[in-house]
Order: sequence, then structure tokens, then C-alpha cells
Amino acid sequence: MNQKKQRLGDFGILGKYRTVGTVYVLTRKEDVIELENIINANIKDSDIISVETSILPDESGIIIRILGNNTDDIFDVIFKTLEITRKKILGAAFSKIRKN
Repeated sequence: MNQKKQRLGDFGILGKYRTVGTVYVLTRKEDVIELENIINANIKDSDIISVETSILPDESGIIIRILGNNTDDIFDVIFKTLEITRKKILGAAFSKIRKN
């Protein structure tokens, strides 16, 4: 019996990317559309990363999906998203996640 061997990295749902990141932002309905517009205006696709946003059901928040090949690139987008979100919703700055 001749079985063909395939590498999972040759095809799949991530296309040319290997790593996926997801951010959920839950907030008041009145902030959702403006916040999504701000995120889309400030975080753009590039050759190394792909970013898409969608509004959650009942306009309860936003989901941000990030594709890339390097976790540092994904974290950069997550941190930028947190910075934008905190400024818009809380009026507060964001200086990175602290580890304990």
C-alpha cells in the first residue's frame, strides 16, 4: 500500500502564516463601532501580519484575529490593541502587561 505523506504546514486555514492570536474586547454598545474604526485605522496588515476585526453579536464588543509567523509580531498587535482600547474606554494609558 502506497501512502502519500503530507506536511500540515503545506496547506491549511492559516495560509502562509503559522501563528494565530485572538483578542476579545467586551464593552458598551455605544463604544463598539468607533472603537473598531480606531483599531482598523491604527493596525494595518503588512507582509508579516494579517489583522481582521468583527463586531460581536448584539454589538457587545469586538473580536480581533491576528495571523503571523512570529509570536513577537502577534504580541505587538495585541499590545497596540490594548493601548487603543484602554485609551478609548478608560481614558488610561497602557505600558505593557506585567508578569508576577
